[in-house]
Amino acid sequence: MKKLVPSLSLVICFSLVISSCNLPLGMSSSTPVQDVVGTAAALTVQALSTQMAETAKPPQKPTNTLAPSASADTPEPSDTSRPVATWTQIPPTSTIGPLDKLGNVKDITYPDDTVVDPGTTFTKTWQLTNAGTTTWGPGYSVVFFNGDAMSSPAQIPITTSVAPNGTINVSVSLTSPTTPKSYTGFYKMRNPGGAIFGWGSNANQAFWVKITVGSPTEITFAVTSITTTVDDSSFTGDCPHEFTWTAKIKVNKAGTVTYHWDRSDSSSSSSETLTFSGAGTKTVTTTWTYGAKPNTYHDWERIYIDDPNHQAFPKVNITLKCTGP
Repeated sequence: MKKLVPSLSLVICFSLVISSCNLPLGMSSSTPVQDVVGTAAALTVQALSTQMAETAKPPQKPTNTLAPSASADTPEPSDTSRPVATWTQIPPTSTIGPLDKLGNVKDITYPDDTVVDPGTTFTKTWQLTNAGTTTWGPGYSVVFFNGDAMSSPAQIPITTSVAPNGTINVSVSLTSPTTPKSYTGFYKMRNPGGAIFGWGSNANQAFWVKITVGSPTEITFAVTSITTTVDDSSFTGDCPHEFTWTAKIKVNKAGTVTYHWDRSDSSSSSSETLTFSGAGTKTVTTTWTYGAKPNTYHDWERIYIDDPNHQAFPKVNITLKCTGP
């Protein structure tokens, strides 16, 4: 305001000079010059005062005619700053949830690169280990994943319960192709919800059957399958009791098989030989008599091929409950 006083005085003086120079020549002598000058100065002061008052007003908020009209009662936002994000750390879980995973896979029949006649039906058997935390059972199955199907079914159901760390033998009937070369079919497992899983660190690795189809003269002699049964898998009565195991041994061409029997008490039979004149099946048997009163036994016996496979075939279990001498 102090700066306005000198400026206002200067304007008044300047106005007086201008006014005196522009007086009309025909003005009546009854109007004093000083009155005219005073009137002009007063009007100038009034105009400047009005201009300064308008300048001193705060600027008006521009009206946005494009925006929708707001209610007169709508309050202005008090704070347009963005909130500061905060983070809450989630503690790790202390336990691992149910997990489907396949562990060790063992070839029971037809190890890798077994030579098979063209167009031959054969049975591939694996021993599968449950390495997860869930129990396998009805609803679980082994499924063909990809590769050479060799007339494989789409799935092989799991019909018995397999607890974690337990094992199960799974067999699939296949037919070898007619063109001589190597063939590989890949398999995985599926749970009741339809999820596919396998083995390995990420439970996504497949297991397989791998054979070589060749002409009969190129086939390597091998035992291709063995089916073993027992006359009475569970017996209750007077002891000792005799059990009889029967094994049907199938080969792919002429040759000699050497085999023996293994038992759950760590004993073994002597080795025996079986001669084949061509591809086919032969039957062998063994007996085991034991038991004392009173006791209950849970045992097994299996056949082992010393030559040419060097392979143990599935165990056949028995239960013996002695009730008399």
